[in-house]
Amino acid sequence: MRRMYTFLFRNKLGALGFVVLMMISAATLVGTEEHGGVIAKTTQEIAKQRSDFAEKVDAMSSPKKAAKAPAADALAEEIEFTPDEELVDDAQGFDPTPELPQPDVNPEPIAAGNLAEEGEVVIILNGEEYVEPL
Repeated sequence: MRRMYTFLFRNKLGALGFVVLMMISAATLVGTEEHGGVIAKTTQEIAKQRSDFAEKVDAMSSPKKAAKAPAADALAEEIEFTPDEELVDDAQGFDPTPELPQPDVNPEPIAAGNLAEEGEVVIILNGEEYVEPL
């Protein structure tokens, strides 16, 4: 990489061309005393657009505010609060409580013979019951 960087400045004409190219780029970007550069033109254009936008916003919002804004005295006279009794809901109509299905439980008590006694393991395999002591 060092070779590529130093190669430009080994030749006098290459170095002079590089300097001229940089000066032309700077003059185009920044500008000269007679002619403004790209930065100055862009700044002026943005400032103009901003002022045009502000004028349009003011023109759109001013008439609406003046036409729709009632006097403060008129607002004070028109406001009436609703009594608390009218704000309370009577809760009539549809009951939002969900209906849950009944669980699948056998209501008959389990027969005493089907219970495994303490110390036994009951294995049911293919419908056949195997009891093994522990």
